[in-house]
Amino acid sequence: ADDVYIMINSDGNIYPIKKDKFENTYEVTDGPFDIKSEYAPRVISRTEGPKELLEYAGKCVPRSTSTIYAMRLDHWVRLYTAWDRENYMLGKTGDYLAVRPDDHKDMYIISGKQFGVIYGKNE
Repeated sequence: ADDVYIMINSDGNIYPIKKDKFENTYEVTDGPFDIKSEYAPRVISRTEGPKELLEYAGKCVPRSTSTIYAMRLDHWVRLYTAWDRENYMLGKTGDYLAVRPDDHKDMYIISGKQFGVIYGKNE
């Protein structure tokens, strides 16, 4: 849809985000977009077939006003998200379950190694 963006984290994992939520949460920067992934992320368009995402990707950073609630996982978790009710995100011990304060249905898993890179910690 025109109002959905696809986000790619530095590990190459992808997930959708609504345009207005993206614009309220993130800021596009001029820095280089770099991922450490074994594969190039892609999607499959129903009308155009496979599309490599890296050629469209730009770098963004969270706005200073962006906040989440997060809890470090002490066991493995399968999370079915609001944007994909058929497939789950896998959270392992040491990863984080995150939820947005403005939308409690917007839950997701952040890898333990990515959490410190993406968000500052405020306990």
